[in-house]
Amino acid sequence: MQELVGSIAAFLTTVAFVPQAYKVYKTNQTKDLSLFLFLIFSLGVFMWLIYGIMKEDTMEILVKKALEEAEDFCTFGFQGGEPTLAGLEFFEKFVECVKKYKKKETKVNFCLQTNGTLLDDNWVKFLKENNFLVGISLDGTKEIHDRNRQDAKKKGTFALVLKNAKELLRNKVEVNILCVLTKQSAKKLASIYRFLKKEGFYYQQYIPCLDPMG
Repeated sequence: MQELVGSIAAFLTTVAFVPQAYKVYKTNQTKDLSLFLFLIFSLGVFMWLIYGIMKEDTMEILVKKALEEAEDFCTFGFQGGEPTLAGLEFFEKFVECVKKYKKKETKVNFCLQTNGTLLDDNWVKFLKENNFLVGISLDGTKEIHDRNRQDAKKKGTFALVLKNAKELLRNKVEVNILCVLTKQSAKKLASIYRFLKKEGFYYQQYIPCLDPMG
């Protein structure tokens, strides 16, 4: 199954440029991007991601190489999309792989940036036991957060994320709050800061949400 996924991914990312080449040939223009190219290429990249997750030797190569190059310390970070979708088992295997290749003198750090919706007791226990630094995406108060962070059913995720974040704190897991600032929330920055501090989150990061470019 793994090899099939990898083969399909390789095929799609390779042939993704065929529709664009054909379009250029027919129109004698290069200014427009073929929608088929974008869709096929995106699917191919996504399947490469799945293939990388499924294929454990990819993980082992990455970990081994990183620890060979590291001297005093090495940090493994998981961010982009939603890392917890890879599943807890993937992270457990990753940590075991690190332990296998870690040099005695090298200090290893783990960090995870997550929207916090999939965290449960098993996740909390794992993150605590392996000393993960966890970044939780929480955009402030319920009104602000739920405006842009909704689940598949279009329901706000504020209550769930806050509950899970506080459970991490209760279990002595290191937590940073990552707050994305929009034009609306930037006007309420002081109240957002006070709210998060009141809830026990003293480590906060604020990132501006940029307007679309172009």
